[in-house]
Amino acid sequence: MAQCYKFPDINENKLLYQALVFLLQDRFRLDPSFPSSVAGLQAIALHSGGEELNLPFVVSAFGMLSQDNYKDPLLGKSEDAPDVSTGTLPDHTKVKFVSRFVEQVASAVQEFQGAKSMFSQVFSTLAAHGAGTSTVTVLSGQVAEVSRRLVEERRDPNDPQIAVRIENVLAVVLGDGVQGRASAIDINLPSLDEGTTTDILPDNVTALAAVYFSAQLEELKFFATADKVLEHFITGMLLLSRGPGGQAIYEYMKDTPNRMTEAERRSLYARAFGFAQGSVDEPLPNREFQDSWIRFLSAESQFVRLFGPGLYSPGGTTSRVVMQGPMVTVEQVFKSAKDLAVNLSLHGYGVAHFAAVELQQLIRNVKAMLSFDDVLKAYGVLDQPQLVERVSQLYLGGSVNGVQKRTMATAGANIIQWLARYSTALSGSDSSALSRLILSPKNPNDPIDNIANNVERWLAVTGTVESAVEKFAEPIAVPTQATIPNLSLQAALPESLRDVMSQVGTALPAMPALTSNGFSGGAIPKA
Repeated sequence: MAQCYKFPDINENKLLYQALVFLLQDRFRLDPSFPSSVAGLQAIALHSGGEELNLPFVVSAFGMLSQDNYKDPLLGKSEDAPDVSTGTLPDHTKVKFVSRFVEQVASAVQEFQGAKSMFSQVFSTLAAHGAGTSTVTVLSGQVAEVSRRLVEERRDPNDPQIAVRIENVLAVVLGDGVQGRASAIDINLPSLDEGTTTDILPDNVTALAAVYFSAQLEELKFFATADKVLEHFITGMLLLSRGPGGQAIYEYMKDTPNRMTEAERRSLYARAFGFAQGSVDEPLPNREFQDSWIRFLSAESQFVRLFGPGLYSPGGTTSRVVMQGPMVTVEQVFKSAKDLAVNLSLHGYGVAHFAAVELQQLIRNVKAMLSFDDVLKAYGVLDQPQLVERVSQLYLGGSVNGVQKRTMATAGANIIQWLARYSTALSGSDSSALSRLILSPKNPNDPIDNIANNVERWLAVTGTVESAVEKFAEPIAVPTQATIPNLSLQAALPESLRDVMSQVGTALPAMPALTSNGFSGGAIPKA
């Protein structure tokens, strides 16, 4: 079976090849029968011994032109520029080139003729290395670069060890070494994400969904209502005797030492979302969450209203909202979503997951305890939401907007779970994948997958006006974006105090080093 050549890099630039062949035939006595098409070039049969003078000549010249960055015969000029010349190949193909390109071809021909034996030897050796079953693969750039390096080193093409020397130089070329001709090395930057841990941990983000849900119920006075009902039960104020409701309240009372206190829960909310900073002394609140949150919701809302289907049916069959507003691209939505997910992932380390597990069980227990018929009848209400409202009005300083808080809890938790579910898409660089997930949910009937409805519900129930949505949809540069917790003691200080300390140049004292017997110096620092 006859073998034919294959030149991948020549195949990628057919215009350069056609212009080169025309000039070599027209001005440098290349055989007129030499194929002027890449397909014809690659159909040339491999002769016995691999000796074909014209083939190394054309391939080497093409490689030298590519290496010297003369890949365009017009050198970036328009086809109607004054110095553009036109030629016609034997197959009637028109080629165009400028005079500077002709000069460079002449320089490549001169360089080949000055070291013809070396170029031919390198071509034959590389062709032998690239021999397959039916094709012989040769890269013109490798032929030119290896030949030039050996010529610069003044190697003899008739050296018995020339094949070994060619292989050594080829190894350097393939390894992108900096020795020799730096201009011949292609720019191929490494991936900064390869071998690294993702900036978004789905488990951390999922945990904060439960914490967010609990935080909204805290504002609803859900847990405070449970504590007040327990107080009434202990003092005998409730018309309860033997029954399921009394048993549930009694179990709730016995489990008191094992539950997180209100102060501990509010500290967790502050650490995770920056909530309730005025009521608890939390040294590391999440100050960036509120801004990242509203920017993602605003950008997503604007994007869907501009490009998405109907928002208010699972199948997206209703008419899309027609609106006037600033253009929001998928890249802006992608950035805002990733900023929020990274922020949540950062503040989901440590106790967050374990607290989330306890909080979701606590929510289930309280909801069940406040839903028993005998408990509801004792307060003269019909269901658990009414019970929370009644107790809040009478004993907790007034009720809050229960519809708003319950909607915020559900929609907000679904949004955070959506970020966790598709954290892989956010950790990558393909923003189009996120666009498809937003505009065409995989399962429109899944309350988590339908991100558009959750965002619109949250914005609507919080009374976020259109002007605010348009304003916050615009992207901003984030000066710093940590992905791991800060172990520095200075991070626990209030921002105002840190600014003062940085201005006066005062640094926190370092903690004493621990030894096997305690602190260094043999003394325990005083409190």
